[in-house]
Amino acid sequence: HKCKCKRSKQRHNKDFQRIDQIPKLELLSTKERCVLVDPGRRDRYFMMHEDSTAANPWVHRYTSSQENKERRTRRFHKIREKAKNAYKGGNIREAEQLLAMVSYRTNDPEEFLHYVRVRSKVWPVLSAFYTSYTTTHETSNHQLHRIRRELLNGTRDELDIPARRVSTYTAREPCNYPLHRKLRLSAYINKKQSDARFVQTLWRKFGKNAVYVMGNWSAPMQRYHEPARGKGMRRMMRKHGLTVYLIDEYKTSKCCPACRTGMLAPCKMQRNP
Repeated sequence: HKCKCKRSKQRHNKDFQRIDQIPKLELLSTKERCVLVDPGRRDRYFMMHEDSTAANPWVHRYTSSQENKERRTRRFHKIREKAKNAYKGGNIREAEQLLAMVSYRTNDPEEFLHYVRVRSKVWPVLSAFYTSYTTTHETSNHQLHRIRRELLNGTRDELDIPARRVSTYTAREPCNYPLHRKLRLSAYINKKQSDARFVQTLWRKFGKNAVYVMGNWSAPMQRYHEPARGKGMRRMMRKHGLTVYLIDEYKTSKCCPACRTGMLAPCKMQRNP
């Protein structure tokens, strides 16, 4: 009987081959087309073409700030936090803190029973907030809501609006969907658009025939840090038609770039010039 995690890892390694394990003819076909990719946390991906030099750099950086700006992650987080403070059906933060103090991952019947009791206590408040909470049109800045509000208040004249659009702002009742449903849909759309924009940038920067050699770096989730995309980004790039290989990063920072065989000595301290 084999472990499920090992099968998953083997399947992942089979999908993304290491560049030092591919056939020689396939390796020769990647000459002068390789783009080295270094994944990280601050710089999600630092890319450098193999023909890049200090005089003529051929690099591209994709930072976490750029990713958050395109996907509007922080903006949506602020909207959720503001909605928690404005919700009048219960204390959402207190309910989430109570639920965070218990865990369902236990084999002790008493602890699991305590978890069920706490969950049943806070579930009505959390369920009503995350499934039914909607924003009011009085505070919405959407064009349809804003112009409709101005027409009803008398601050805007119907003559300022084209005749074919008057019925849209007066007779039509704007839809009011739950807040978190709209945020999830917007986050999904922004993610797809950000990925497509990222691929288009790579095509303009390195061409459509480039081969991307990515380091096999991976790190667990850290507190107060957003998760770094690893396999998900590689699968997205392959889905858009990019050729992706892996490379083992073990001791690559110690290899000498000149002789490619010797090992560099650690230099923790340097003389102040």
